[in-house]
Amino acid sequence: MVFASGCSPKMAGSCSNGDAPKGGKLSPCQSLPNRFRLAVVVRGSHGFPPEARLRRHRQFEQVRSAGRKIHTVHFIIIDLGRGSGPARLGVTVSRKVGGAVQRNRVKRLLREFFRRQQSQLPAGTDFSIIAKRGASVLDYRKVCDELNFLCICADPVGTSCSKNPPSA
Repeated sequence: MVFASGCSPKMAGSCSNGDAPKGGKLSPCQSLPNRFRLAVVVRGSHGFPPEARLRRHRQFEQVRSAGRKIHTVHFIIIDLGRGSGPARLGVTVSRKVGGAVQRNRVKRLLREFFRRQQSQLPAGTDFSIIAKRGASVLDYRKVCDELNFLCICADPVGTSCSKNPPSA
């Protein structure tokens, strides 16, 4: 549970009493009146579970060595059919893309695209997406436009696609 006031669950106990901590400084939670301390609860399964991710170096290497490589303007997509199970995603964003903030933003955008489109991707396929220079300027709509062909033509067997990726 996350509190809108910035309190963590560990601080929740200290929010209810009016005692100031040592040093006389109040936490963000303690400085708000009770009526403003709202709890925000996330409902539904909107996460990105471990089963949907490539997590080990060995998994990335297997996809990169045996997978089919597709170049787009801002990404290199490598896909490999493994048979069964959910589609999985591995993301690589190097320092060439930008600083930590830009790299994390690109990773969030790619994970969000994959999370939203996972039902349209072929089951049993591993995707390794490598971001190129310039990917940090993309917004979610541009990421969707550039990667939407995966939902149409990703094929774990490796046959021809019905729609080609955007040209690099």
